[in-house]
Amino acid sequence: MYHIPVKYIYALEVYSGMNQTTQTQTNLVAKEIFKQLSASKVNGFPFFAYSGIKPSIFSETALYLKLPKNPSKFKSILVTLNQVRDTYDVNFYTHDNPLIADDKHTDIYGDCLVELIIRKMGIN
Repeated sequence: MYHIPVKYIYALEVYSGMNQTTQTQTNLVAKEIFKQLSASKVNGFPFFAYSGIKPSIFSETALYLKLPKNPSKFKSILVTLNQVRDTYDVNFYTHDNPLIADDKHTDIYGDCLVELIIRKMGIN
């Protein structure tokens, strides 16, 4: 698992609108996102094995993914649940600052999430 400097973790928590509740309730959404991605297959292979992505941070409504080297030069992804619309917002980053997204996608349905990540990474 990759380690992110504390100042960026704090910024990520502020950005994602995180407020601390009980430990069992805090990671439910992020764990569900992780479970959906884990269950997905890409060309017959499990998503995380095919892409080489490592989940880094679980927050209340978001999952932060650290990417391996890829043709698109993205370093990380922030997948956030939009609870009002029941869709995901996906931000791609080419640097370590989680406050400035290089590529933003909103209102992505769960079944299109894996396809978007693989396409944007350029590894399909």
